[in-house]
Amino acid sequence: MNASVINGIEKKTGVADIVGLLAERLSGSELGSLLLAVYERRTERMKPAELLRQYCGNRLVRPAVTDMIELDAAVVGEPEGAVADQWVWVGDVGEDEEWITITLLS
Repeated sequence: MNASVINGIEKKTGVADIVGLLAERLSGSELGSLLLAVYERRTERMKPAELLRQYCGNRLVRPAVTDMIELDAAVVGEPEGAVADQWVWVGDVGEDEEWITITLLS
């Protein structure tokens, strides 16, 4: 990341070596929880018009049109009598996406 951006963040927060602190002292799950809390606080302040503007202009905030459960069943297959029920996130924030499917046997 750009050093000037990091320096600016350190000046705003008053925390020297904030990147080192977060990277070395927090576990992946702690860092993920911290980032989720930050985004939750930001979304609490968000107005509906702002959300709509993001939805219309930012490809990263749009909902997927793909039915991932059907896709998983088609690509991976399911044991006979099983129904893919829901997807569960198993990776840390910032890592490669990794999902697992919880399968219920009927």
